[in-house]
Amino acid sequence: MEAWRARVTFHDEAAVLMRTAAANGGTLSGMAFEINASRPPCYNCLRLLPNLAYDLGNPTLTLTDPTGARRIIRDRTIKPAE
Repeated sequence: MEAWRARVTFHDEAAVLMRTAAANGGTLSGMAFEINASRPPCYNCLRLLPNLAYDLGNPTLTLTDPTGARRIIRDRTIKPAE
């Protein structure tokens, strides 16, 4: 396991991606997800989730936090949703 992946394993956003990938043969390729978080994402998640998602098949991930801020994670990038 890559060192960066070990740092996000216990964060809910990463855990849901890893569990879903495990249930789908280890990949999230071609999928789209929306995660509604109960807290704003921490620094590590904002920095490392794009790499984790890419390594799991590069799904389109929309992350919404309780403030209503929406971010799109795709292709190792994270951008505000339009």
